[in-house]
Amino acid sequence: MRWLLTFLLFTRAAWAYIEPPSLAEAVRAGKLPPVEERLPQQPLVVPLGEAGTQPGRHGGTLNTLAGRSRDTRLFTIYGYARLVGYDRNLNIVPDILESLNVQEERIFTLRLRKGHRWSDGHPFTTEDFRYYWEDVANNRELSPAGPPRDLLVDGEAPKFEVLDEITVRYSWKKPNPHFLPRMAGASPLFIFRPAHYLKQFHKKYSPKVQKAEAEGTATRRWSAVHNRMDNLYEGDNPDLPTLQPWHNTTRPPADRFVAVRNPYFHRVDQRGRQLPYLDRFVLAIADPKLIPAKAGAGDADLQARDLNFNNYTFLKQGEKSNGYRTLLWRPGRGSHVALFPNLNVSDPVWRGLLRDVRFRRALSLAIDRSLVNQVLYFGLAVEANNTVLDASPLYRPEYRTLWARYDRKAANRLLDELGLKRGADGVRKLPDGRPLEIIVETAGESTEQTDVLELLRETWREVGIKLFSKPSQREAFRNRIFAGETIMSVWSGLENGLPTADTSPDELAPTSQLQLQWPKFGQYYETGGKAGESPDMPEVKLRDAQDPRRAAIRDRRGRRRAAAGGGARPADERAGAGLLQLGPGRVLRHLPPGHVLVPLMLRYTVHRLLIMIPTLLVISFITFAIIKLPPGDFLSNQIAELKSQGDAAALEKVDFLRKQYGLDKPFIEQYAVWVGLWPTERGFSGLLQGDLGWSFEHDMAVKDVVGDRLLLSFILNFSVILFTWAVAFPIGVYAATRQYSWGDHGLTFLGYIGLATPNFLLALVLMYFANVQFGLSIGGIMAPEYLGEPWSWGKARSVLEHLWIPVIVIGTSGTAAMIRRLRANLLDELQKQYVVTARAKGMPPFSLLVKYPLRMSLNPFIADIGNLLPSVISGSAIVAVVLSLQTSGPMLLEALRSQDQYLAGSFLMFLSLLTVIGMFISDLLLAALDPRIRLTGGVAK
Repeated sequence: MRWLLTFLLFTRAAWAYIEPPSLAEAVRAGKLPPVEERLPQQPLVVPLGEAGTQPGRHGGTLNTLAGRSRDTRLFTIYGYARLVGYDRNLNIVPDILESLNVQEERIFTLRLRKGHRWSDGHPFTTEDFRYYWEDVANNRELSPAGPPRDLLVDGEAPKFEVLDEITVRYSWKKPNPHFLPRMAGASPLFIFRPAHYLKQFHKKYSPKVQKAEAEGTATRRWSAVHNRMDNLYEGDNPDLPTLQPWHNTTRPPADRFVAVRNPYFHRVDQRGRQLPYLDRFVLAIADPKLIPAKAGAGDADLQARDLNFNNYTFLKQGEKSNGYRTLLWRPGRGSHVALFPNLNVSDPVWRGLLRDVRFRRALSLAIDRSLVNQVLYFGLAVEANNTVLDASPLYRPEYRTLWARYDRKAANRLLDELGLKRGADGVRKLPDGRPLEIIVETAGESTEQTDVLELLRETWREVGIKLFSKPSQREAFRNRIFAGETIMSVWSGLENGLPTADTSPDELAPTSQLQLQWPKFGQYYETGGKAGESPDMPEVKLRDAQDPRRAAIRDRRGRRRAAAGGGARPADERAGAGLLQLGPGRVLRHLPPGHVLVPLMLRYTVHRLLIMIPTLLVISFITFAIIKLPPGDFLSNQIAELKSQGDAAALEKVDFLRKQYGLDKPFIEQYAVWVGLWPTERGFSGLLQGDLGWSFEHDMAVKDVVGDRLLLSFILNFSVILFTWAVAFPIGVYAATRQYSWGDHGLTFLGYIGLATPNFLLALVLMYFANVQFGLSIGGIMAPEYLGEPWSWGKARSVLEHLWIPVIVIGTSGTAAMIRRLRANLLDELQKQYVVTARAKGMPPFSLLVKYPLRMSLNPFIADIGNLLPSVISGSAIVAVVLSLQTSGPMLLEALRSQDQYLAGSFLMFLSLLTVIGMFISDLLLAALDPRIRLTGGVAK
């Protein structure tokens, strides 16, 4: 088999390559060359038939779901096209590269496939490597920190050489064992760029950019534009050529991203079919909490992300009705749930105790993993430490069980040795006399973690330790750990539970602030000693010139001997245990029309308009202050998020991004820039100049981010207003004019039900009903296939089909409240003397009702205009999140969560402006509607 594969790799195949049918028309029209000309001279032949795989056929669309629009990176992760990659035996082999030569683990010669092309058809050559190295990695405007850390050995960069059009070489004076594993990772080190595309944004190559920089006419710095367009990992720029199997065609922000096959992809199967088999890869964005329900309803063809074990029984129940299979898939992490004692906790007593190996061993021995397994995972989980998995060549059986058995006596013995004596209540005491109570903090995102902690609470209590859990939002959770305020946290275990002899051991050394067991040690390493704490524990002491990676790395031969069974000492000390409204309207005196009313109305109007200016200024300051109130900023949270997902290269741009976004400026200056009172590089530009700012999350202008969301928000919430008025008005009048009748009692009861029913609960019930009875998709304001598509009759019809659910859900409570208010007001008016007098004079009941009492009772409807205008835009944000609606409410919540200050601030200011305008209009209409209101220049009489 090996010689046959080699023959296929290095000789032109005898068969004719098979053209994907979806590209046949483009080939016939001359828009694309035939498949033989699109493939490299030596394509990568993928052997199928092993591990349950088999050759497939062309065609089809893969639909999957994700929780955030930033998850477009899944196109790169799932596509897994790398210069080098892992095979099924976890060996690193060439992929995009044709061949690879390594000498002394420090000289790497990379040979490309001749004839290989980017997705736009441009040749992929060593010029793309040269451009990255000379014009990106070593350009101080694009990369202020210089080349990525993984390209440095002892702080020294490699010698880069272009040997010919398809061969490059990287040479270091000392071995660099990180080079190949980083390029093969899920978040790879890209050492090349599509130079032909990016040069148009580079100051060195583009006369247009040079002219704009010289004349100061550029709206953004050229480096910011270049970095925005250059994002091979994120896959969010449809114009950026790629080497991945699918190429994203949807520009963010969007709720549905469509990637199409790369016609120049370099792989074929052994029958000559160009890969990938699938024509399209569609990624629909939904609220993470809705993804299990949407997957169970058949909205996804393949779904792994945002599904947890506690969804298993629900998904199994829907297999027959919706035609899918539910498979248990073992994760690649070292542990599904792990505890992380904070060795950098600020409390000196706790710090000393947590650093004592006996205490950590006692905690582990007091965990009944079998109980957790049986209660929560039906016995399907593997009870083990947080360590490498058995599929790894570095696995040892003792790693799994060391100090991981449930032994209450041994745990008590260790705690007694530490002098932690029990009190009268059975709870042990800390050395300073405080009760031994451990608060385990969570990110509040997983009920599994909370359930595990509840079971741990019982077994730890038996050895005299009290456990409390404390959930918080993810950013606050991390910031508390970083600050040393957290004693212990719970998270998943080792990110890479399948290491090989070639894998970087950084995860086991203090190299990142995100390592929850020693965040300050990791920060010290990341910042070169400028922040954090120098490791002062013998187990984690930095060696070899303060470089923990060099202390952890052994030469390849030694690591291979360890992998083969030679002399590896059990590392038993891993930190994881394994597992405006403005004030009320003024009372105004009624004035007759003519020369008195008009001037006073004009004075009042001008007076109110002038008051709006300082009001909005104060609101803007308060809004900005609240947005900036939480610790950290968008960039800190973004970097932490990227690092947690393995994108360590994001750290290289921290200083650059802080300056680019102005996050290094004082608070007052940031506020003044946002409002437009402080000049920037391009002069005054802010809210006062009509510039809503830049969205950090989406990396584009705020006005471009909103897109269809404002239109959909308007359609939805205007429909809610019409629904509310259409239902509340007649019911309220009926209930008031037939007081204490059976109809009044029934409608009153329904009104109370409407007020008492939580909107989110009603939303879930209606979603289920619509899916079962009418086959509508779970959540959303339109069918998934119309997301991101231009408006058409089909899309409009789909919106109307889905609109009734959110209209009923959002309108129910508002309608019930409006009925109660209208009924109460009308009853009050009907009992007044002027109504009795009019009846006595024989005025017809209907005319009497409409002309006087009903008119006076409409005050609450008119007064609510101040709230209706902003609700047309914001709507019910919580319901929109539950229903996964593509409106502006969820975007506002996400902007506040991620501290996307300009996007959130612009939303809030727009809503405040609409509120102020709405109250202004409301007061004017009240003066016109109610004859009891008199206007005297805005002064109450």
